[in-house]
Amino acid sequence: MTIFMILPVFTLFLEKVFPNTVSKYDVLLSLIDVMLLLFLFVLALNKDFFSSQSLVKRYWGYQVVSAKTLKPAGQLKCMIRNITTLILPIEMFFLLINKEKRLGDYIAGTKLVQVEKSDPALLFDEMGNYQLDSESWWALIIPVIIFKPYALLVLLA
Repeated sequence: MTIFMILPVFTLFLEKVFPNTVSKYDVLLSLIDVMLLLFLFVLALNKDFFSSQSLVKRYWGYQVVSAKTLKPAGQLKCMIRNITTLILPIEMFFLLINKEKRLGDYIAGTKLVQVEKSDPALLFDEMGNYQLDSESWWALIIPVIIFKPYALLVLLA
């Protein structure tokens, strides 16, 4: 809600600072694009946020677990595991060497194990009953911090 109050003020500011050079609609569209990209980025890095399983992992019966304890990995570990998908060629190289673990698994101290299949629709029930803790907040904030330089590039392009 706050962003919708900030955008008009920001566009007016840009019009005053850069008259006749920047269209307020272009700025508004760029900001909306950046916000959508940020949302998708956070969503992609936190796909295993609930019960260490994405929708696909639930359907196929897989779960991300801590390599040491074999208990479901926390949100922060799952997010760290997924950061390495940004460097996909290196990730593929690690999969060629060891089919059991990705680069993200080595960094986060996790591994993928087979569990009983569950209905992916249960994820939405879990989302409705979830309470955010400090680890959850960090798992959501870190991707925003990582995304910031990319957002500036999109705005300046």
